[in-house]
Amino acid sequence: MKSHQHRLKTIELSLTPEQIVLVRHEAAKEAGSLVDAALISPAPRQAIANAVNNAIRESMKGQPEAAIESAIQQGRQQADFLFMLIVETNSGVRGNADFRRDSYRLVVRHLLAVARGPKKAEWLEELRLSLLEVIQSLLIDDGVVARMTIERLRGQDVLFPDTSAMLREQVRWAQNLAGTFNILASQVASAEIDLDKIRADLQSEVDDQISRWVHLARLGMLLAFGEGEAWREPAKRFMAVRPQPESGSLSANTLREQTASP
Repeated sequence: MKSHQHRLKTIELSLTPEQIVLVRHEAAKEAGSLVDAALISPAPRQAIANAVNNAIRESMKGQPEAAIESAIQQGRQQADFLFMLIVETNSGVRGNADFRRDSYRLVVRHLLAVARGPKKAEWLEELRLSLLEVIQSLLIDDGVVARMTIERLRGQDVLFPDTSAMLREQVRWAQNLAGTFNILASQVASAEIDLDKIRADLQSEVDDQISRWVHLARLGMLLAFGEGEAWREPAKRFMAVRPQPESGSLSANTLREQTASP
């Protein structure tokens, strides 16, 4: 274990702040979950800050100390923002998935009731709207994860294994629910559920959710670094696009408590 940590620290000396976060995130996934990763010692957030500090000092040897300190501050902020974005994304997806699990039980009962009764267009429309509430929430999260993975993490999965597995399972739920509903809808020529069309129509909602989590991650970074009043603007932006809460963020709160400020 010590040998692995030594190799990791050696590799990190040649990496950028962003690359250090990506390497640490990939290693942390071995813990299985966000909460379990928070128990790793040293604390993940502080370990990233230390690695960035060492890497920048190594790359700027011989330069004025003031320039080195300025570069370290900037590098640690960049790394901490990406770290917090990973935390907020995992926390948000996990919280939404937990909420959907309860909703799923209700819509399945609704679907079974309609399937066993006489097929009426108005009943199917009520069922379709109930299913869409759950499916749209899921497809928004799925779209956000895909975008975060590609745009922010260079193709590395932003989710921890447990949350990723939960999301994939719920995507299968959505496919099964839509397929069963469409069989019923075809019997009375009612509107069907087209998952591809719904996904395409939700791009603005995906953008909004990404914006919320980006603002929240930046806010967390600025507060940790004590950037005076700099946190107020991202806080206002976050509140402006924040929806009514549906679920808690236990994972993020747990990780914040377990990790030291940079």
